[in-house]
Amino acid sequence: MDDVLYWTYAWGCTSNQVVSRLLDIKNKNYCSFLEKKGLLKATKTAAGGFVRGVPAHYYTLTRLGLELAEAISDTNHHYREIDSNRVPQSLLRHNLMAQQLTVTMIQHGSQPLLGWQTERQLGESDEQDGKRPDVVWHWRSAKDKPTLKIGVEIELSQKYQRSLDQFAYRVACSLKRAPTRQLKIESPGDFDAYWLFSDNLNLLRSYHHFFTEDRLHHRWSRDFRGDWIKEPEPYFFSRSPIVFYQADENGRFSGFKP
Repeated sequence: MDDVLYWTYAWGCTSNQVVSRLLDIKNKNYCSFLEKKGLLKATKTAAGGFVRGVPAHYYTLTRLGLELAEAISDTNHHYREIDSNRVPQSLLRHNLMAQQLTVTMIQHGSQPLLGWQTERQLGESDEQDGKRPDVVWHWRSAKDKPTLKIGVEIELSQKYQRSLDQFAYRVACSLKRAPTRQLKIESPGDFDAYWLFSDNLNLLRSYHHFFTEDRLHHRWSRDFRGDWIKEPEPYFFSRSPIVFYQADENGRFSGFKP
């Protein structure tokens, strides 16, 4: 029970499918059981059963569930989902894919995760340029290897032009080792790598080309009118700052091959 309450507190909401994998149990309705005990609340989704990866219901903590979750959590944060309608259903598929992938790494990774943090668990940051990933994985590839801090990004819809340029720049600023010598990053980030997951092959091809080719990238800033403009000095990556993976809504993934 504690694992499910803590998980829901960390992520905001969850689903029966995620929890059954997390607990490694055959019972596909454990969240429904906790709902009957007054610890979770079920909310019907608009796209459940129609859109792949969206369940019929998602679950959030009740007041009682929140009290118990805060008591077992190392750190506390504002839990806005106490009003279950504050869960943005447009991001539900994205959120649950991040959860499914994290469960996969916990349960079935070649080297299980040493820890994980959701975006809300990272706390408030004063960093203006650094990227805040969807989830952070603390992982090492072998027992004799150092622990890596990996920023995980779930991308289900394509970014273009300025949005993609800004995404790339924020990723570069978040890494311990900058992927280019052309950027003067005063305060390097603390991530060893970024892993990007998507179920959209066209998006993966586009992003892979954008990040791995020796093409020019641009920084953007606002002018005196508040309009976005490209800064005059472009840069390029000497190495890709991102590793790409093709994933599905059930947490299965494999390395992307363009």
